[in-house]
Amino acid sequence: MLKAGDSAIYTTSLGNKFSVLILDVLEPGSYLIRRDGVYYEGTHAPDFRVYEGRTPNLREWKDPAIFSGKGWATLEYRAPEPGDDEKRAIWDAKLKKYEEEIDAKWLSYAQIKKGATVECYEWNSWTGERFLKCAGKVTFVRWDFSCYVSDAEGNEYSSLLSKVRVIEDAPTETICY
Repeated sequence: MLKAGDSAIYTTSLGNKFSVLILDVLEPGSYLIRRDGVYYEGTHAPDFRVYEGRTPNLREWKDPAIFSGKGWATLEYRAPEPGDDEKRAIWDAKLKKYEEEIDAKWLSYAQIKKGATVECYEWNSWTGERFLKCAGKVTFVRWDFSCYVSDAEGNEYSSLLSKVRVIEDAPTETICY
């Protein structure tokens, strides 16, 4: 039986393994866990680069999660090893830097918001030419550095924020007191 403060190996249903800290015992076999960056084995190692169109994994790497003991995932005790604390500190520093880079990326797209009139471009991979995909108003900005744009006919398109050019800013909201 695991207890708060223990280190454990979490094995996903796909067979990837990584270390977690047990933050709390919720009930027998059910735990509040947080990834700690000490150990990882599998095909998808954590990638801390911020890509255009890539969903930032910050929340799943940083926030506590509940392990219920149900399903295919497993949790096994992991004995502490020398250097674990240093690896956790490196992990936390990487998470902080990644979070700062995500925030900076969002700031670079601050002008793209709901109601802004934009043009969305694509590139022809064969010729390298840029062409206009659509023009319209932003209806929704997504968490993965993309947005939805509705054209004059009501057609909705999805586009990466990096491929959007603002033509007219979104109307400002007036605050009445």
